[in-house]
This record gives sequence, C-alpha cells and structure tokens, in this order.
Amino acid sequence: MVDEISLAISITSIFLTVIGLLYQEFKSKVALENRIATLEAKPLTDPALAERVAKMEVKLDLWWDTVQDWATKMIKHPVTPRLDELMDRLNDKTINVKELDELKGLLECAMDEKARKRSGKVFAYAFTLARIKSLEVDLKGIQSYASQLVK
Repeated sequence: MVDEISLAISITSIFLTVIGLLYQEFKSKVALENRIATLEAKPLTDPALAERVAKMEVKLDLWWDTVQDWATKMIKHPVTPRLDELMDRLNDKTINVKELDELKGLLECAMDEKARKRSGKVFAYAFTLARIKSLEVDLKGIQSYASQLVK
C-alpha cells in the first residue's frame, strides 16, 4: 500500500513538472513573439541608438564577409558544381530566397556527412548555415524567422 502511494505521488510529481515546463516554454515563446512585434512597431527614434545599431551592422557584416570567404574556400569542391555556384552567389550577395533554401538543404546534408566523418570542415558548413539564417531574416523578414523559432 505504501509503495503504491509513493508511486502515485512520484507519477503526480513528474506529471506536474512536465506541465510546468510546457507552460514555461509556451509563456517564453509568447513573450518572444510579443517582444518582436513591439520592436517592429517602434522605429529607432533615438539618434545615438540608431548610430550604434548602424555601427554594429557594419561590424557584423565585415565579420560575416570574412568568415564566409574562409568557409567558401573550405566548402567548394570540383565535384559539386551546383553547390559551388550557390556559394558564389551567396558571396556575391546575388542569391535569392529560393536559391538560399536550396543551398541550405545542400549544406545541411553535406554537414551531416562531414560530422559523421569527424571532418574539420564541419565548422565551415556550420558558419555558412548560420550566415544563411542571418540572411533569411533580411530576405524573408524578422516575423518569418521568429515564427520558425516559435514552432
């Protein structure tokens, strides 16, 4: 009898913990959506803040360009002409959304293979995929990207 009561209390505790975790996760996703909507609704009216944001964008773009050049040299290979073509378009900043999605798929497949082989090139793929996610925000809009985070 005591064992059954202990088991019932344990199961109830686990159930309540899971419910609590799910509630916290849902609450944080809703808060993120609300914060994004609030930030999109407000323009940058503080000139000092706008200047700081502009400087950060320039520095971040320089960082991405440097990393992307390095990653492209590691990823490109004569036996992957389509991947090479898309990487060139990414570097030239002439890639469109459809091509970006295609490149993302090719890189994800290749990265899985590199990870299985424990190749050092996996970092080049990871950096490029991170760059693609950054560009998706620019091309598709922050709401589109945020909706992917919330799923």
